[in-house]
Amino acid sequence: NPPTAPPTNPPAPPTTPPTPNPTVPVTPPPTPSSGDAVAQEAVYDTLYEVPRCANVGSSCDSLALLNGKGSMTNGQELNASNTNKFGQACNDGNSGEYQNDESIEQITVTAGDL
Repeated sequence: NPPTAPPTNPPAPPTTPPTPNPTVPVTPPPTPSSGDAVAQEAVYDTLYEVPRCANVGSSCDSLALLNGKGSMTNGQELNASNTNKFGQACNDGNSGEYQNDESIEQITVTAGDL
């Protein structure tokens, strides 16, 4: 048998979105930005209580939205705990010393191929 050539076109994506879990509110997906994909800044999502990328772009950065740790003196996190309120609880503690102990201060998500 001759070798089979790989398909030239990838399969089409599904035309209907999956049914969301009825217990979790649905936040609209990011909307495409006009023109070329550019870097985006995350905004605080009051529904999920986390930073969220509201537009499609080449990257999205949390900037200062994650700075801090819990309610520590001289390091209080602006929207503690920045954990999806519909997921598992993962609250920050107040032990340690801010900026001397481990913490995540910023997240940047970058598109691999646009």
